[in-house]
Amino acid sequence: MKKNISLAVVSLIWLSCNHEPDKTIAVVDTIHKDISAVKSTTLGITYAVLAKVKSGRIATGDEDTVYASLNNIDFTIYPDGNIEEFKKGSPKVSYKLSTNKRVETAFISFYRNNLIVYYTETDSESGGSVVESFDTATQKLNWKARAYGFNLGNPVIKTNIAYISTIGFVGKLNLETGKYYWKHENLYDRDIYAFNQFDSVLFVDHNVIFISKRTTQKITDSIIVNDATGKFEVKK
Repeated sequence: MKKNISLAVVSLIWLSCNHEPDKTIAVVDTIHKDISAVKSTTLGITYAVLAKVKSGRIATGDEDTVYASLNNIDFTIYPDGNIEEFKKGSPKVSYKLSTNKRVETAFISFYRNNLIVYYTETDSESGGSVVESFDTATQKLNWKARAYGFNLGNPVIKTNIAYISTIGFVGKLNLETGKYYWKHENLYDRDIYAFNQFDSVLFVDHNVIFISKRTTQKITDSIIVNDATGKFEVKK
């Protein structure tokens, strides 16, 4: 499987909602100067698990099978979208992603009795990212949601919500219904701001902050989204 640049959520911030209105901007300014200066916590936050090639192997290209373990269950994800689940003492279980393209980056998580798979699909010319929910009892598809572009980041999960990011896209996804509370597309502009991929997801006051770094130019850009309303602003 071709190695895809994916988001690594490197910091989470949760501050009291009683802070002054400009606290978010102050924190973002600090992050833009030095992200290590901001204390990180993880209150009620989990991450989807990245599926990887087996330990000791090196990714060889487009046809690599990847593996993940979650809650003592092992998953094998094949490039054609077939998934096999192995649990000690239980028979093998199979799922099928609804794609006719090649699966690249893949993450998994559970929500209640559902397996959630976040993945990028491609035919080497076009593609994008997708989220699918499966009933673990029947292996049937519950819902499918588009996550638009490549560079799928590690989903950040709070109870029934997953915060999703890809190139030029961020969204707040309801894991029960597969519907977005809010989403923002067309955020990529090479010259104006660097939302090719997102490197951090932060929670400050009532806001969600998606951080993107232009490593070659040593510039950090942010999208600050009001978690309740979905309104956003770009902070350079």
